[in-house]
Amino acid sequence: FHRPGQLCTLSRRLLDRYRCTRIVDDIQKSIELAKEAVNLVPSDHPQRIYCLQCLSLALEQSSIAAGSLTHLEEAIKLSQEILAASSTDHPDRAIFLSDLSTQLVHRYEQFGAVVDLEEAIQLMQESRCLMQENNGNTLSNPSWQVPYLLALSDQFGYYFQITNDIEKLNQAIDFAKEAADLCPTGDLARVSVLNNLGLLLGSRFQKTTSRVDLDEAVKAQREALKCASDNDTQRHMILGNLSERMVDIFRLNRKTSDLMEAVQLCWEAIETAPEHHPNRAMYLNEIGTLLQEEGAESSGDMVDNLTPLEFFLKALAHQNSPPVDRIKAGQNAFNSYVMHEEWARARLVAKDVVKLFPLLIPRWLSRDDQQRLLGNIAHFTSLAAS
Repeated sequence: FHRPGQLCTLSRRLLDRYRCTRIVDDIQKSIELAKEAVNLVPSDHPQRIYCLQCLSLALEQSSIAAGSLTHLEEAIKLSQEILAASSTDHPDRAIFLSDLSTQLVHRYEQFGAVVDLEEAIQLMQESRCLMQENNGNTLSNPSWQVPYLLALSDQFGYYFQITNDIEKLNQAIDFAKEAADLCPTGDLARVSVLNNLGLLLGSRFQKTTSRVDLDEAVKAQREALKCASDNDTQRHMILGNLSERMVDIFRLNRKTSDLMEAVQLCWEAIETAPEHHPNRAMYLNEIGTLLQEEGAESSGDMVDNLTPLEFFLKALAHQNSPPVDRIKAGQNAFNSYVMHEEWARARLVAKDVVKLFPLLIPRWLSRDDQQRLLGNIAHFTSLAAS
């Protein structure tokens, strides 16, 4: 196992280097080395699952960096194979459970399948309990729980979005606050924890209109931005989330300065996110929407004098982004053309949007998920048909 082990070590180091440098070629090299390692190990070798895990994580990183759904599906299948091959008392089973949970959440983010989210929550809770059972006596520092608390806060936050159950959101916030309390200043995980806490508090503000929640959300995300280095791969997400909170403040007090800050933050998110990043369509669509707000007319120099319509069209054309974000942008572009009575261009955009529908609703989704997603686009199809 010496040679496969060396290949896996190098594969993981290439992923670490990518996270620092964002050189996408490192991910592809990492995948190639992990595949070579897998091919060198017999199928019944007890160490083979570690080679499979190495490959699964490399494919997962590719899906995050470039929006490769094929690589995400491969990563999930490998993680399922790893769990099937490992015994219930395997010393690393908790890690394997956590890996699959995280990947299922990534797929949920792409398609919105509730079954993926529910399984992810169950797996993460099982992983946390197993880690506590196996290592409770040796893990004297409770900070080991931070990754689990962060993941569960994410997952319960998503569950709130589906169910609109405020108790799910409160649970998510409790997980995030506990993680923040356990995560010391200077810890690399603190950026993620604070950003997630701010996002969840912002969601609760939108549900309850509590100004306390909004102020705490802005405070958490400003601290996250301060903690994040210039090359932190999460920086664009923090900027995008803080932009949303400034929009909330603007809609409360209608101060143009708050709107301008929201536009500036969103523009920075676009400039910071890699060209191929799956979040780009979301940011492009958001800034286009902000520029349509009354008071945003003076922000042209800030965004290279691009119009809202140009941002919507860029988002629609961004192939690495989730179909749902591209469809939203397409709907906005369609509405812009209709408003200016440019019917021919409106029809062309409508055709491009309709082509995305099969990607939004893959066949493996449950009937309930398919109906929910179809409901989101039904209004557009009726407008386009008219």
